[in-house]
Amino acid sequence: MELCVSTRMWAGLPLDEALEQARALGVTTLELCADHGQGHLDLLDLKNTAADLAPRLEGFRVAAISAAHPDMPRDETEGGAEAVNWTVRAIRAADTLGARVVVVSLGETEIEAWESTWSRALSALRLALHRTRSSAVRVAVEITTEDVLDSLKKAVRLLAEINDPRLGLTLDTATLYFRRIELREALRLTPRRVFHVQLRDATRTDHRLPFGKGQVSVPATVKALWDAHYRGVLSLELLDLERHGVTVHDAGSEVLPRLREAVAQLPGSRRKSESAGLDDGDDVDEDDADMDDVEEDAEAVDPEE
Repeated sequence: MELCVSTRMWAGLPLDEALEQARALGVTTLELCADHGQGHLDLLDLKNTAADLAPRLEGFRVAAISAAHPDMPRDETEGGAEAVNWTVRAIRAADTLGARVVVVSLGETEIEAWESTWSRALSALRLALHRTRSSAVRVAVEITTEDVLDSLKKAVRLLAEINDPRLGLTLDTATLYFRRIELREALRLTPRRVFHVQLRDATRTDHRLPFGKGQVSVPATVKALWDAHYRGVLSLELLDLERHGVTVHDAGSEVLPRLREAVAQLPGSRRKSESAGLDDGDDVDEDDADMDDVEEDAEAVDPEE
């Protein structure tokens, strides 16, 4: 497992300033924000492509791209076609930048019938996957607090209805805690299909908190992921901190040492340095990395335990 930071934390800043903020935290692995309307990469701007962006990212590794588009569950004539195109271009940008995962969201239904919205969202995902079928980049749909995909039951249904090995899930620790979804249960019910993890803190009533003000346990979370053979990145995402009088830098500086220590203590981990994280290759046997070995009867543990 490797630690990274999401540039979504600095969505209001130009990319170069966001990179300086990440560098100040001592982390050079990124989840690059390309969310529609607020990201650091406009996927429809042909004059500012991922290839043009690459020189500015020198010294950083892009592990994932977040590319949420609010119209993913909309009809093609009401923005849905653009959302599919957005996702396709995110996958192609990930290929260019060497990222393994694109994170997307199914958004919310507003006042429409949920089943119709669900059907359109899945059609959009299938089309994006089909149009990029030659790519090895995986698409990780995020379980969110919004209503199209806001439960583990819906996530299991999604993976059953689109049985494509390139489609999986993003688990956000704050959302899981807020929605009362046990992390180990999510990992047990979706083995081999968790492609990305975002780290945030939460209580049962607030899912945007600095670590230490919520109830998500860093060591328990990291251990649960390791035990379930998750070997992807752990993406730190600190949002909406102003109301707590905390800056991203201060919040990140406080939690990153705890994350590094938790990762360094994992069984088989030999690299216990002060680097930004661990590589996900040398220290893991192939058998250990195989999600097929996840125990069917693994005990579900709440992240706060």
